Amino acid sequence: MKRQHIFLALSRPRSGREDEFHQWYDSHHLQDVVDLCPGFERGFRAWATDDRPVGDLLQWPSLAIYELRENDVAAIHRDVTRNAKDFTPSNGVFEDDHVAWVYSPVDGDAPAPDIFGDATRNRDGTHTLLAFGNDLPNKRSIVHDGIDLNVDLLEANADQRGGITLPWRQLAKVSFRDADPEAVAGAFGAQFFPEAMRIYRQIGPIALGGSADTPSERNAE
Repeated sequence: MKRQHIFLALSRPRSGREDEFHQWYDSHHLQDVVDLCPGFERGFRAWATDDRPVGDLLQWPSLAIYELRENDVAAIHRDVTRNAKDFTPSNGVFEDDHVAWVYSPVDGDAPAPDIFGDATRNRDGTHTLLAFGNDLPNKRSIVHDGIDLNVDLLEANADQRGGITLPWRQLAKVSFRDADPEAVAGAFGAQFFPEAMRIYRQIGPIALGGSADTPSERNAE
């Protein structure tokens, strides 16, 4: 059975080209990655909720999260590099400092956390908190406003694109709806003490099973 992983693509549009950036990502790039790169099963986009990330190394407001299913992560990186020539050209809409990181479940062969949850049915208001560190506590939930929120713990995969070493070896992910993002961030920070943290709100289409849905379909739900 192939292992599951989470692929994070963090980037930012060039100044003055924000609309072009979103159009390219929504109409082409998100689905191109899922269609053209073996191992990528589905993906969605999100955008930072504010301009004040915790830590100095999360400057990218744009987040794309993909679910991977593959034992050989190095092979995934090779396929992305090889197939990138077939992606719809970006025409320079994003800055050159974009990064791509892969994190895997801490429990060995355990399934990766469901990166979507109810996102395919309840998209508006779905948020994802990403928190990074090198000594995060082994907690699987936080209490916010009397409600337990599930925490997914992952670790940096040994195989990263370009052989890089990630700034943090641990990732904690929390998905939530119907809660104030700043309040959730405060509750999480008080219990986990991450070195870097940012909250993103889901936007745009979802790439599922070889065909991303359309904005009209999203609005009809």
